[in-house]
Amino acid sequence: MEYVKSILALLLLGSSLCGIPAFAQDTTNSLTIASPVNGEISAGSTQDWRFNAVDGQVLSFAVNSTSGDLDPRFTITNSKGEPFLSNDDYAYPDNLNALLEAVTMPRLDTYTVTVSGTGQTAGSYNLTMQSGFSQTVVDDNFNGSLAWEAMTPSSADFTVTGDGGQIALAVTGSDITGIAIDPQQIDLSDFYARVNVNVSGGQDGWVVGMTLRQQDADNYYLLNVRSRGEWRFLVHENGVETVIRDWIIHPALANSTGTFTLGVMADASGFDFFYNDVLFGRLSNTILAKAGKIGLSVRTSAALTSQTTAHFDDLIVSVPTLADGKRIIPNQVSIGQPAVMTRDLQRRGLIPATGQLSLTVPESFIESARPGIDRVSLARGATYRNLAMGTTVSWDAAGDGLTGCGLVLQAKDDTNYTLAYVDHSGGYGVSQRQGNQFTPGIFAENTAHAGNQHALLVILRGETLLFYVDGLLGGSMSNSPTEGSIGNAVINFEPIRTSCKFTDTWVWNWDN
Repeated sequence: MEYVKSILALLLLGSSLCGIPAFAQDTTNSLTIASPVNGEISAGSTQDWRFNAVDGQVLSFAVNSTSGDLDPRFTITNSKGEPFLSNDDYAYPDNLNALLEAVTMPRLDTYTVTVSGTGQTAGSYNLTMQSGFSQTVVDDNFNGSLAWEAMTPSSADFTVTGDGGQIALAVTGSDITGIAIDPQQIDLSDFYARVNVNVSGGQDGWVVGMTLRQQDADNYYLLNVRSRGEWRFLVHENGVETVIRDWIIHPALANSTGTFTLGVMADASGFDFFYNDVLFGRLSNTILAKAGKIGLSVRTSAALTSQTTAHFDDLIVSVPTLADGKRIIPNQVSIGQPAVMTRDLQRRGLIPATGQLSLTVPESFIESARPGIDRVSLARGATYRNLAMGTTVSWDAAGDGLTGCGLVLQAKDDTNYTLAYVDHSGGYGVSQRQGNQFTPGIFAENTAHAGNQHALLVILRGETLLFYVDGLLGGSMSNSPTEGSIGNAVINFEPIRTSCKFTDTWVWNWDN
């Protein structure tokens, strides 16, 4: 896979619990969700598109060449002009178009997408920004004849009707749930669904939600939010209801007017829930893995006179872009604190949500003056097979010779382990030691990585190893799954006293 031709990723921190704000800005070349735009650039020129995003919002961006010899690339910057992420060829050499999939926006801000051509290429392009994933598979504005119907036959207690280009669900009575589905909708397992909601209720408020992976009337997940500023998540398996997360308050849901967007990201065992594109809940569950339909729901409270009426509009469902039937390996990832970074890696399909942060080490050190590799173990000898391991490393050397620092993985003993490292000249690599030999793996040099402080990320997933340096993909290689311990390493190519400092070292493990 081609090495990323892009700039250093900078993590932008921030938080917000409100909806999308209004920004005073020129609306020329504005970019909105699910509204593709067309542009054209000459050789050496660029074109900018602006958009608003909130902290934690998940978006995808795709730039596809439509004429000329354009090999598109793009960079996202914040309102200060600081770069966030960029992409050139997302599936080189089979596809030269550019894609950033399921990226998490780091703060409430106005951002700019700058499109250019690689080298002297030029031509027209199409740019799309989408919620969640990049491929739209459902875009239902509920105009025309209504395909949706009640999951069970409609009655006086629950009705499903078309109402002015929207779908209206109304339910009355005590503790009644009404669910509507489109029987023609394709079954999906991994997706991002987003819908506009306008809901009202009686004196006891309202409850509204979505069903996920719904296979029939007895098997589905159900997300509910209600006017009290609370949410819950249930599963119906063979007709038996199980509460996964009971009613819990979240500030993003407080003081709701009943008009909002509701979103769900389902990716294997991981579920993220969004209110006005702000994350309000996330969890992992493996009960229903089979693909199913996405439904809309309303519910009443326990009062006999309870009633809820909800109008839904603009249901958009997106799914990941695949290459050879697999998720795209991103050429660049954001660097951040362990909890934030592992969340982002899950959304981008690099690690599963079923794991856990099994190790966090604020600081660790190792020093050596002799040529070769010295190691120190972490996690008190705990062993791992599949994992993601990250750290920020810096070092001091008492001379001008070549030195470096790295992470040790899959260590069986002193002569059998995997080493992922970076040196101060900009060289980096991964090699597996077997006895007295280091087998070839990943090696490259990049002057952008010169210096003595770098962020390292290694992902071991089955038979594949991925290595990121300062957020950029340094390479991938085949890996023989081996359970072993982990640690830090100092590398001296000459007899120089070298001290390595590792900050915020973390391990995400999904085997134990």
